[in-house]
Amino acid sequence: PLKGNAPAMDFVKEPVPWEKHGYYYDPEARPGLHPYHEAGVYYLQEASAMSAVALLDPQEGELICDLCAAPGGKFIMDHELLTDCQKIIKRAVAVDRSARRLKLVQENCRRCGINADFIAGDASEAKLLQGELFDLVTCDVPCSNSGVFRRRPDALHRWKSAELKRIVPLQKAILNNAAAKCAPGGLLLYSTRSLE
Repeated sequence: PLKGNAPAMDFVKEPVPWEKHGYYYDPEARPGLHPYHEAGVYYLQEASAMSAVALLDPQEGELICDLCAAPGGKFIMDHELLTDCQKIIKRAVAVDRSARRLKLVQENCRRCGINADFIAGDASEAKLLQGELFDLVTCDVPCSNSGVFRRRPDALHRWKSAELKRIVPLQKAILNNAAAKCAPGGLLLYSTRSLE
């Protein structure tokens, strides 16, 4: 997604139909190395990942929590939606069970000028953020990655059906915990890259 009135860049191609700030780009141009990327003018993300956040309607003064935040794409898009509407989030919390991956979220947020609280924790544990409720809770749960076979055919060779026995209970635990963190009238966004 591109921020506001972003400068013209020759690698930016046609718009993503479901996200007004989203554009396809020429990967040969390696836009992740462009100075505008480092300056936080845009964030590189799969077009399909933008579809989930495009459904949201964040409001001024809301409390937002992403329980599976790394590497930060959906979390950043939540904020971009608000910035576009000149609204301000009351509090934003990014959670990830991997401290290493949470640093990626912090770095991406720093680059894009987003203030948030960052918590290394397991989203499947009920004690996480105990007693706190949020207006918007998102969780892009750990999955088997079968949804990326089109883009990364090599992932097909690493896929194991036995992995589902581990992942499915984890996804259910995260979903239950995410629902418990929703304030009355709040919104829960659950997404995964799995086909099964």
